[in-house]
Amino acid sequence: MTIDELLKKGLLKEVKVQRPPDGVIEAGNQKSEAVIGHGIIKGKCHFNSICVIGAMREKGENDWDIVPGFAFNPKDKKPLLHVWVKKESRHYDPSWICYNWNPEDLDYYQMIQPLEANPSESIGDTRQRYLEWERAIHAEIMAFASHWDLKLLGYLP
Repeated sequence: MTIDELLKKGLLKEVKVQRPPDGVIEAGNQKSEAVIGHGIIKGKCHFNSICVIGAMREKGENDWDIVPGFAFNPKDKKPLLHVWVKKESRHYDPSWICYNWNPEDLDYYQMIQPLEANPSESIGDTRQRYLEWERAIHAEIMAFASHWDLKLLGYLP
């Protein structure tokens, strides 16, 4: 299937994603530093997003969530598996700081099906717990892509 076919079936929805506010990136970097010893990094969109969620929830902002889906550069022919965050209806991509691109230049498609592996309100600081969530989130998105025979270019770290 294609992104367009999944959109028509109501399994994905297109969302506008932007750069997170500076305070959000700073909080995510600090959480990542506390958990694994360095800030937000390339190749870890799942982990970066979990760190932002954990940091913001520790600040009492419990309305942040992980968003599973796909990013698509209009120049490419296939989507990339990707994870980002949202607060209420505003979507933010914390991994953009690792790359020379702007999230506003990509097309993002959110999976409608909620994540079973969504981190709880109390995330904690254990590296093992973060890595378990990272693997579980990745597995759910890959299962979705496999089930619907969505051909991926890869994943956007």
